[in-house]
Amino acid sequence: MLSNRLLDRTQYAYSWIDKYLTDIPDDRWDDTPPKLDSNLTWQLGHLTLSAYYHSIMVIKDHQPDILQVFPLREYSKLFHRGSARAVVGTFSPASLRANWRIICARSLQIIENISPQELLEPLVEQSYPHPIATTKEEALEWNVLHNHYHWGQVGMVRRALLQAPYDYWSNSHK
Repeated sequence: MLSNRLLDRTQYAYSWIDKYLTDIPDDRWDDTPPKLDSNLTWQLGHLTLSAYYHSIMVIKDHQPDILQVFPLREYSKLFHRGSARAVVGTFSPASLRANWRIICARSLQIIENISPQELLEPLVEQSYPHPIATTKEEALEWNVLHNHYHWGQVGMVRRALLQAPYDYWSNSHK
């Protein structure tokens, strides 16, 4: 079933982002390595905002319960197209992780419960049109691809901060 494949791929992307962030000290999240013009605060804020948009909002519309705890307007201002240097000091890694978990959980819940017919439906209209997708399936596929793209960027920032590549063979990352 297509929705199961999308669920598996989305879980996979989310879990690798989590793994890449696990052993980076909180006091390094705002560090912006030279020539990268990115930091972990911006990356996870951007990923959280985009997961909300691509896998929740255009699929099922705004979620009032999430909007009560997730500062969407502030995230939109800072993490849509904003600068990594502009987000320094705005959110703690703990609050970024908490918001990421909230959005990931709802995203996965929606994907798990979406029907094959619903995947073919047009997106829920928003004031900001989707840049890639016209159907719910396309938006969810883009969410996976977008997460992979930023997973690589998180990896680059991680490597610059820790001066070492991710250790794929370590038991601590399984």
